[in-house]
Amino acid sequence: MRYDLELEVVGNSIEISVVTDTDIYKSVDPYKNIKKEKRAVFPDAVYDKLIDKVVDGWRLNKLYCEEDIPLSKTQVNNIVKIVSYTLAVTIKESNPLNSIELEMDIQNFIKTLPNGETTPEKEFVRVSMDNLGGYTEKNIIVDEIVYNEKKLDAVIELGKKQEVVISLFPICFEKDMEEYRRVITYLEARNKFLYEINDLGHYNLLKNYLGIPPERFIGGQGLSCYNHLSIKFMKDELGINSVSIPMEMDSRGVVSLVESNNSYCELNFTTLAEVPVMYSRVNSEEFYEGAQFIDRIGTLFYVHKFRDLNIFIADEYFSSKGCKDLDGLKFSRVISDRKCIEYPKSETRKFNLERRLY
Repeated sequence: MRYDLELEVVGNSIEISVVTDTDIYKSVDPYKNIKKEKRAVFPDAVYDKLIDKVVDGWRLNKLYCEEDIPLSKTQVNNIVKIVSYTLAVTIKESNPLNSIELEMDIQNFIKTLPNGETTPEKEFVRVSMDNLGGYTEKNIIVDEIVYNEKKLDAVIELGKKQEVVISLFPICFEKDMEEYRRVITYLEARNKFLYEINDLGHYNLLKNYLGIPPERFIGGQGLSCYNHLSIKFMKDELGINSVSIPMEMDSRGVVSLVESNNSYCELNFTTLAEVPVMYSRVNSEEFYEGAQFIDRIGTLFYVHKFRDLNIFIADEYFSSKGCKDLDGLKFSRVISDRKCIEYPKSETRKFNLERRLY
């Protein structure tokens, strides 16, 4: 959607008009006279700041100004803030779609989730099957599971002492299904485990083919929930009572998801981890274990191989440490990668946590 912007000095104020197809939204800001002309900028500076800025689906079309009004940089920033606020709040509130009365079945579908029971927070460490190493300090999530009876026996022994979650790899080809069946049958004959599923195919395999109840499923990053409707679907329609908060979300989205959840479903939050950038089946001599690459914007990542896949992983860890927006939030499971704990780096990135994604 496009809007036009009009600027006009009226008396001691600058009038800011956001013009859409349906209405004009006017605001004013005290006009600040520029004492030193060399420090002045002009309305083009406002245009430059807004032309690539999209707010709630709105993008600037044209800027109208009768004359070159000298502006301070502070005034330019104020105008940009006023326009952004107008687009994000005023237009949204006056949208005629808000007055449409929804049918009752739709109202029931989108209504907030009922209050649930809070669960105590648990710490989990994500560990690859090849790197178990008798890890007994915390509950664990076992990644990259394969059929190897000796290694599976080690997982079973850990399951006698602490809570163990078996994670199914996000990308599962048809040829992998038989191995998963053997792995899960072997484990289930000796103990009952929780399973982190990352694809609806995992759900069908475990529930419909192997008869494991969804109460023992955890929705992983591959089945990420971005709003209360997806939580509702996972629990009410699929019977999954535990889901993961997407690592792609910004902090405000995380807070909103926790608040709208109302403890209705268990929420798992990854607080320290490596980030897979891409998966690829392309064969290349350059894609060996540990190979490093740098993309056009300077991001360093390395290659990890699993089965026939190349996993390109960001060299910098994802970390929620220091994100004040998340202070006081409680989750059912807080997850960290073992590698990140044992080999900490001085620089970690919050990726999208401190950005606004919408």
